[in-house]
Amino acid sequence: MDKTVLALGLFLISIALAGCQENGAGPVEKQTFNDGWRFLRADEGGSEDQFLLSEFDDSGWEIIGIPHTSRIEPLLVNDQWQGTCWYRKKFKIPPEMKHRKLFLHFEGAMNVADVWVNGIHKIKHQGGYLPFVIEFSN
Repeated sequence: MDKTVLALGLFLISIALAGCQENGAGPVEKQTFNDGWRFLRADEGGSEDQFLLSEFDDSGWEIIGIPHTSRIEPLLVNDQWQGTCWYRKKFKIPPEMKHRKLFLHFEGAMNVADVWVNGIHKIKHQGGYLPFVIEFSN
């Protein structure tokens, strides 16, 4: 199965992947999804339109786990950094998950989080560290 590419604008706290059978019966399976993310602050360069493409080469981005802080500020700061950050993750959906409903559960994202899956915009979430869920079944 092709790789799925998840691209996020802004800060992400944590994420979980859950699948359940299409008819709603059966147990929910959860997997942690916090390791192996690629990260870039938008002020570090690059064309943001390219970041959404599945074939975009993000190998030069920092590899991080989440939760993650996009910029460590000094103890005393008058003008806290604000800007856009990108998080990307490539993963494969196992064949046995093909006919299941798949959800991404974000435990929290600060301010605004735009979520794309394979270049398709799924949600624009606004709120301070509030959880949200998206379906991304294929």
